[in-house]
Amino acid sequence: MNILFFLHSLWRWVVLAVAIVTIIKLAMGLIGRKSWSNTDNLLGLAFTTVFDIQLLLGLIVYAGTFMNLHPLRWYPSIARLSMEHVTLMILALVVIHVVWMRVKRQSTDSKKFRTGLIGFGVSLLMIAAAVPTWAMSVAA
Repeated sequence: MNILFFLHSLWRWVVLAVAIVTIIKLAMGLIGRKSWSNTDNLLGLAFTTVFDIQLLLGLIVYAGTFMNLHPLRWYPSIARLSMEHVTLMILALVVIHVVWMRVKRQSTDSKKFRTGLIGFGVSLLMIAAAVPTWAMSVAA
């Protein structure tokens, strides 16, 4: 279980990097009035996919912790904060998928860039708000 926790912790940097690159590319496309390209499609799909993987790893670690497969011990305050983390991350996943579906259905390039920029930006804020800073002070 420790390897999955390590992978979950490491994969967050991939999620962050892909999210930032995607948001910057969408902002440049909107500001520069560019045409929607295959690169934009790939970045949107990449952001969605890397976050799906992150959430899956996190849910496996979360389930394993309750089955005592992970050394973290659950104090009441940690359990509550952990549930908030999981809930907000699931909501962020929903936002990402809904935004990506809406982006693909937009009729103009500017609407695609704007929808993606706003939606993925909101999801990145949700992800940042859900980062468990409390876990950094808990000895595993």
